[in-house]
Amino acid sequence: MEKEIFCLIEVRVNPRSTREKMEVCADGTLKVWVNAPPIDGEANLAVCRVVAKQFNLAQSRVTLHKGEKSRNKVLRINGLDRSQVDQIFSGGSQ
Repeated sequence: MEKEIFCLIEVRVNPRSTREKMEVCADGTLKVWVNAPPIDGEANLAVCRVVAKQFNLAQSRVTLHKGEKSRNKVLRINGLDRSQVDQIFSGGSQ
């Protein structure tokens, strides 16, 4: 049986932004700005979409793990381990 590869990352969300972007903070967390309002999970879906796009992944591989109604969230990225995520961050993918 193969071990499932995934990574959990902390995200700070800013909904209702004029631009959608992602920035890596000094403590390793991400700040993600999305256009969507925090209503009916719209911002959560937008965060997953923005992060998936930055990591060049299918949107289905990025899911909300924790923090459904909070600005501070934990996302689960399936198919990447922590070292791969750190390599993407250090490569300037923002």
